[in-house]
Amino acid sequence: MAEQSEYISMELHKAAATSFASDEAEKSLLGCIVMNFKDCVGQINELVEDDFYYDNHRIIFRAIKQARAEQLEVDLITIDQMLEKIAPGEANRYVGDIIDCTRTVAFTWNVDSYLAVVKSLSTRRKALAMMAQVQQQLSDPTQDINGIMDKLRTEAGDINIGKHSWVTMSDVMLATFDHLEQRVKGETVSITTGIRNVDAVIGGFFGGELTVIGARPAVGKSVFGMNVALAAAEKGFKVGICSREMTDIQFGQRILSYETYMDGMKIRKADITDEDWVTLAEGLGEAARLPVEFLFTVRTVEDLRAEVQRKANRGEIDILIVDYLQLMSTAQRFKEDRLRVGYISKALKDIAVDFNIPVIALAQVKRYAGGARAKMPTLEDLKDSGSIEQDADGVIFLHNPYDEEDEYVDPRDRPYFRNFAENGFTYLCLGIAKQRQGSTGKVCVLFDKRTMHYYAIERNREEQQQ
Repeated sequence: MAEQSEYISMELHKAAATSFASDEAEKSLLGCIVMNFKDCVGQINELVEDDFYYDNHRIIFRAIKQARAEQLEVDLITIDQMLEKIAPGEANRYVGDIIDCTRTVAFTWNVDSYLAVVKSLSTRRKALAMMAQVQQQLSDPTQDINGIMDKLRTEAGDINIGKHSWVTMSDVMLATFDHLEQRVKGETVSITTGIRNVDAVIGGFFGGELTVIGARPAVGKSVFGMNVALAAAEKGFKVGICSREMTDIQFGQRILSYETYMDGMKIRKADITDEDWVTLAEGLGEAARLPVEFLFTVRTVEDLRAEVQRKANRGEIDILIVDYLQLMSTAQRFKEDRLRVGYISKALKDIAVDFNIPVIALAQVKRYAGGARAKMPTLEDLKDSGSIEQDADGVIFLHNPYDEEDEYVDPRDRPYFRNFAENGFTYLCLGIAKQRQGSTGKVCVLFDKRTMHYYAIERNREEQQQ
């Protein structure tokens, strides 16, 4: 331990004279990873590419991450293959650098010492760059001081200098007991869908959980996500929505329809009377007060994580909704789309766990082949599924039965199935295909496409027929 501390201290002092970077520590760390990859997974998870100061080391680390993302064994051969993709024509030079890295390693069990040096120097560089930027801004009298200080607090929080720690069984049990006690007292509540019979089955959404809502095109998954968002916001939860599916205007029109119960087609066609303008103004006021914020321009899951981290650091997000999963991209490159989608689903699960928020990811499932009548989707139908079903804590499918004889229509509802349609409601069955903390099954609801509302089915027949 004393030797380890001495090594770290010595390297930090040496690096201070060379732009706060240690060529030896970076080489040794990469060498350990290549030579003993399976035992260095934990260290890899703590690193990001810009923790490395030297460009060639960043390229090598990118190749290691890419090989791992594609679930390949990490060795000189696979890294060489990845380098051919990342830096065509220059792979041989980088392979030489890797061999040089492995030669610098005295003992692979020193990996934590090398990691400590690399992370510490990376943090110092980031902090110095941040302070230089702040100093420049402070020197400009036209810059708003409150804006500068807010940015300083946010960016300082983004510089990760934390350490992992072991948690005892006693701590786990006490935390669980406290959580249950707060739930019973109503001090901690789950985030619900706002649809009574659905909430009765799934129990709501909780921090650390990834729930996937899957459906075929045009069944209503985006509106379902919007219903969850607005129901949560109406209870005071801070909601973040990342949409790659719709624009701000499209979302706004649907929300106005939801808030005013006005037919969405009237709003879409701008078929607005003077009386409608009054109703819309009231709906706009109601919607504007809700704690919901949108991201329409984020393309990669890495950028999404950075935005969520900023919100989480300020306590400004309680739930994240992503519309939809397969439209997200990543800075990583993949030969097969299923690997890309699997990487993104794992990244969304990491966001849920790391920031202790529920993440609701909408996902598209495959169209039913052969022109046959569509059936309830299954886990195998998740489009380009990758490992979605493995990463998700819950998977809920939306199914639009073709008629009252569909096997997923509740027998109690069959005599009234056509009445629902005649009154403008779409009968939907929610198949709960996976629920890690609960039971699976099905729940049937009504969807009013005109006003963007989901409703629990009242089984009081007099109410249904009204």
